[in-house]
Amino acid sequence: MRNTPTRLNGKYSKIEAWNNPTGASLCVYSLKAKGKARAVIHINHGLADHGGRYARFAQYLSKAGFHVYAHDHRGHGATTAPDAPQGVFAAKDGWDTVLADIKYVNSHIHKKHPNLPLIMFGHSMGGMLAYNYLLRWPETIDGAAIWNAAMSKSPLTVVLKLVLGIEKLFKGRTAISVVSKMTFETFNKAFKPNITSADWLSKDEAECRAYEDDPDGGWAPSVSMWQDLRRGIVFGANDTGLENVPKKLPIYILGGDADPSVEKGKATHDLYKRLETAGLSNVKLEVRKNGRHEALNEPKAERDAVMQRFVEWVNSVI
Repeated sequence: MRNTPTRLNGKYSKIEAWNNPTGASLCVYSLKAKGKARAVIHINHGLADHGGRYARFAQYLSKAGFHVYAHDHRGHGATTAPDAPQGVFAAKDGWDTVLADIKYVNSHIHKKHPNLPLIMFGHSMGGMLAYNYLLRWPETIDGAAIWNAAMSKSPLTVVLKLVLGIEKLFKGRTAISVVSKMTFETFNKAFKPNITSADWLSKDEAECRAYEDDPDGGWAPSVSMWQDLRRGIVFGANDTGLENVPKKLPIYILGGDADPSVEKGKATHDLYKRLETAGLSNVKLEVRKNGRHEALNEPKAERDAVMQRFVEWVNSVI
């Protein structure tokens, strides 16, 4: 394992290394439910992020009666693999390999808790992964929360493919990509005068500064990681496999109307409409007023309310 993340919002009860057939040693965080467990929540973190940052959420869920698991994806946090230094998913087929890691964690959760419903939660890139996972293996989960994830059909994905192709040709696949400047830095400029480099994430300055100071957060991804992420966006936008998703499977889609990464909620509404058109009848939509990118790290009253609504949703669908 790489250096285990030290800045945790609270504490998990366990941090383990799970050796995966894909060749990764996955850093898996877990926390047992307080009292009798009613369900299991599997958390998938965002890009340039790690599972340790969700410990406060995990504690909240534990107190509400849920077992919680989170793991660092390849190229992130304390997960290690021979072909996955920080900022790189894998030597090839990175997106599919990360999804295989998630499937591995999912199967182990089922073995540990065979009689409990399993809800998959994903934020940002984790939401894209959760949606891609849903389209492939819907029978392995009992619900999905897809938060702050943009997977709309857009000509920008074509531009992204061109830019990344040129970068790969001249700089190589493991070089840091300019796309971080085109996205994260551009997003942050929308909140001038800037206090931190992460103002677009939250209205809570302390949370933004903590992210800046976290060695496992806020780094610039490689060309190949952005290429893999683009493939996931395109796959999600095409909804291949959506016909196999049970029409009554509970899905919770959340975005913020001040989050530039989801086009101020437009991409959130777009995903909801596509699911609705496909005949899915148990989809909850929430677009947070003045909500920035990280709903779980907004000022205390706001994030507590968000977590409570999530708990209420889980209790209503399990």
